[in-house]
Amino acid sequence: MEIICLANSLKHGGRCVAGIEPKTRQWIRPYSYLESGNIPTHITLIDHQPLQLLDVVEIPLAAHDRGYEVENRRILCPHWKRVRRVTPFDITQYVETELLHQLQEDWLSAVPFHYLKTLPVEQRRTIQIVKANDFQVFSCKPGKWKGSFSINGACLTASITDPALLEKLNAGYQPSCFCLLVMSFSQPWKKPDTDDIQRCYRLIAGVIEL
Repeated sequence: MEIICLANSLKHGGRCVAGIEPKTRQWIRPYSYLESGNIPTHITLIDHQPLQLLDVVEIPLAAHDRGYEVENRRILCPHWKRVRRVTPFDITQYVETELLHQLQEDWLSAVPFHYLKTLPVEQRRTIQIVKANDFQVFSCKPGKWKGSFSINGACLTASITDPALLEKLNAGYQPSCFCLLVMSFSQPWKKPDTDDIQRCYRLIAGVIEL
């Protein structure tokens, strides 16, 4: 299966890769044999070079058979092939103007996990791409960064998990305010020492500058 790589983020010491299959326009998230599904980093190296956003890569994948996210596909073989690259302009056709599952005002930064589980499998989408014209970044702790942008009159702030961007930010880089942002959801998490419900928090998993 060929996918356009739009996220290659950090996850449990490995990577979480996601992208769009051009033929079907569907999001795909490969996962590994590991318990948490994270992909060992060495698998994402193609010809000893890191997988990059906008790479079109061929990955042997099975059908969906894991977890609540509809995008998940099991990796059948660790040998990936880089086919070509696309441009940021090629990706604009996949931009969405509404955030996934924002049914209530307080669901801007996170969505209750129990809600996602009640949806039919085909509606359990957990990744999308949106456009930002006012993207800003700030450091919340050493090595950790968040990004903020406006969408439909609201300001959304989320953690950045794009390792390529994080490396540049730590070196003093300032990204453009015009970006395509790949928004994903975290695994279900409940704030410690609270009675709060489990929520899936929005993450900025990929940043493509325009």
